[in-house]
Amino acid sequence: MVRWVTILVLLLGIAVHWIWQVKNQPQLKIGQRVRLTFTVSQEPKIKFGQEYLNFKGINVPIPIGLNVHYGDYIQVVGEIDERGLITEDFQVSPSKGSVSMTLNRLRQWGIGNIQKYLPPNEAGLAAGMLFGGTEDMSASQIIQYRRAGLSHIVAASGYNVTLVGIWVAEIFRRLLSRKYAILFVILVITLYSIMAGGTASVVRAAIMSIIASVGMLLGRETDIKWVLVLATLGMLLVNPSYLADIGFQLSVAATAGLVFFSPKSVWWTTIAAQIATMPLILHHFGNLSLIAPLANILVLWTVPLIMQVSALAVVTGGFLGYLVWPLLKWCNLVTGYLASFHYSSLSVAPMSWVWVAGYYLVLLIVYKLRFEAKN
Repeated sequence: MVRWVTILVLLLGIAVHWIWQVKNQPQLKIGQRVRLTFTVSQEPKIKFGQEYLNFKGINVPIPIGLNVHYGDYIQVVGEIDERGLITEDFQVSPSKGSVSMTLNRLRQWGIGNIQKYLPPNEAGLAAGMLFGGTEDMSASQIIQYRRAGLSHIVAASGYNVTLVGIWVAEIFRRLLSRKYAILFVILVITLYSIMAGGTASVVRAAIMSIIASVGMLLGRETDIKWVLVLATLGMLLVNPSYLADIGFQLSVAATAGLVFFSPKSVWWTTIAAQIATMPLILHHFGNLSLIAPLANILVLWTVPLIMQVSALAVVTGGFLGYLVWPLLKWCNLVTGYLASFHYSSLSVAPMSWVWVAGYYLVLLIVYKLRFEAKN
C-alpha cells in the first residue's frame, strides 16, 4: 500500500511540474528570430547528419569543426524552423575550472592514451565502451553497429555505469570501512557519469547503481524493480522533459525487460531487452535489427574485459592496449560481417504511439499471467 501511495504522489508531482513547465515555456513560432544563452548540460547528439544541442526542446546545430562539450557556455542567434534553429551566430565559451570541464579533459587524455597503441577502428571502439560516445568511430563503423543492434555497447549506457558501480563497490569494501566505502562509491559513480556525458540514461543508471551498491555494502537485499520505479519517477519529477528523451525511454524499457522478466542467460537477456525496446525502436527509427540477439551473444561477453583492460591501459599510459586488441578486433569483425547481410535489419513505417501503448499493455498482461507468480 505504501508503495502505491508513493507512486501516486510522485505521478501527481510529475503532472504538476509538467503543467508548470509547459505554461512557463516560451512559445516559439517558425520564422521567429531568437537569441539563446545556456550552459551545455549533456554531450552533443547527432541528428540529420549533424551534431546538435537541445535547449528547451529546440535543436541547436553545432557548426562543423567546432568542439562543444558539457560545461561550455553557449550564445547563439538564429531563426526557428521545423527542424530547430537556423544558426546565424554561434559562440562558445569553454568553462574554466569547473568539475565537468576537468573531467572532460581527463576523458580526452584517456582517449589519447588508448589511441597511441591501437588502430583507429579498435581505439574508437575501446573509447566508446569505456567513456561512451561514437565521436572517435568512423561513420561506416557506427552504421555497422547500429544495423547489428550493438549501438548500446558504445553508448554511455546503464550497462557501463553498472559495471563501474560493481567494480568500485568490490574494491572499496575490501580497502575501507563501510562508511567510507559508501562515500567513495557514490563519488566515483557520480564523477564517471559526468565524464560519460551525463545523459538521461546514464543518470538513471547512476542512481540505480548507487542505491544497489550502497545496499550491497550495507548487506541488504535490494528490490531492483522498486529501485527502477523510484529512479524513473524521481528523474521525471525533477525534469519531466526526460520523458521525451529517446535514450531515457530505451534505457528504462531495456532495464525493465531485464529486471521484470529475470532472464537467466545471455541469450534470454538479449531477447528480453529487445522485446522490451522493440516498439520504441520501431516508433522512433522505423528500423529493427534482426540479428541483434546473435550479435549480442557473440560480442557482449567481451565488454567487461575490454572495459577493464582499457581502463588499465589508460592509467598505465596506453601500452596495455595491445592486450585488448584481439577482443576489439573480434567485435569489429563479427559486427561488420553480420551487418553486411541485406536482411540484417528491417525497415518499416514508424509505429504510432497507439500501437506502442497496445504492445506494452499486452506485455504487461503476459508478465502478470506468466512471470509475476514465478518471481
